[in-house]
Amino acid sequence: MKKKIILLAAAGIVLVATAFGYHKVNAEHPRAIIKEAAFGETLEYQKDVLISVDKAEILSKEETNKLLSDIDIEPLADSRIINVTITLTNSTEEIQELDMTDLNLVTSGMTNGIAKDISDSCSGSYGRLKQVLAPGETQQITYPYEMLSLWFTKKDWEQIEEREFWLSFSEYPVKTILRLD
Repeated sequence: MKKKIILLAAAGIVLVATAFGYHKVNAEHPRAIIKEAAFGETLEYQKDVLISVDKAEILSKEETNKLLSDIDIEPLADSRIINVTITLTNSTEEIQELDMTDLNLVTSGMTNGIAKDISDSCSGSYGRLKQVLAPGETQQITYPYEMLSLWFTKKDWEQIEEREFWLSFSEYPVKTILRLD
């Protein structure tokens, strides 16, 4: 009986200490502030560089398979590609060199970066991961994002075209969301 009481008291102390620990961490690191732009609206991507989403298209299974076979890429599972067209605007009087690798496609339960193997192999169709903008220049660029069926449940994969997607380039302390629909 004494062992049970000691064990329950120890478990209670551990629970209380854990709760205080969570409270302390949450007080030190508050929730992210969300900056959101609807489809076609602009956000500041990097200092004095604006970004907006102009077009988002999920390629059909056939289009995805043709594109991948044309560039000799064998996917690990069923895959689909989302082509996202963005506009970048340099509002400064200086040349801006941009690293686009932080521009991620996000949906509930999945985040993925630009499909570098596809964008490099189809350089005429897709933008580079390093962009240079002249003073006052505006560029429209398309990037491919690949999704694999094994990242989703079978039901979710069958309804992939109905899912809500967005682009994000920062998560904390400010979370940015560029809606694709």
